[in-house]
Amino acid sequence: MGREARLLFLFGIHRARELDAEALGLDGDADLIEKLERLMRDCAETGVHVWLWSDTVAGASRRLTPRMMREVGWRVAGRMSSDDSHSLLRDGQASDLRERQLVILVYSSVYDLPDSLTRWRERS
Repeated sequence: MGREARLLFLFGIHRARELDAEALGLDGDADLIEKLERLMRDCAETGVHVWLWSDTVAGASRRLTPRMMREVGWRVAGRMSSDDSHSLLRDGQASDLRERQLVILVYSSVYDLPDSLTRWRERS
C-alpha cells in the first residue's frame, strides 16, 4: 500500500511575508522558500499536497516564486480581471464569469480526468 496522503493548507498566502523573495533582507526566509518549492515540486512522491488560498492573483504572485506557481496543478477562480485571469489560468475565461460562478482548471498529468472535467463552471 502507498503512503497516506497529507494536506498542507496555506490559507491567506498573500500575508506570508516570509515567502517574499524580493524582501529576503527584511522578512523573507530563503530556506523556507526553498523548502516550500521542493515540497510543491515533489508532492506526488512525498504524499504531501499543498492547498493555497490568496485574496488576489497579485497577492499570490508576490509570495510565490514562479517555480511554485508552475507547480499549482488545480486552479479554482471566481470572477476577476482579464489580466488576472490570463496570469492565473492562462486564458481570459474567469473575466467572463458571473456572480457565484467558478472556473476550475487542471494543469497536471498526475490526474487522469476526462476533458469535460478540466473546464467546468458551476451554474447557478
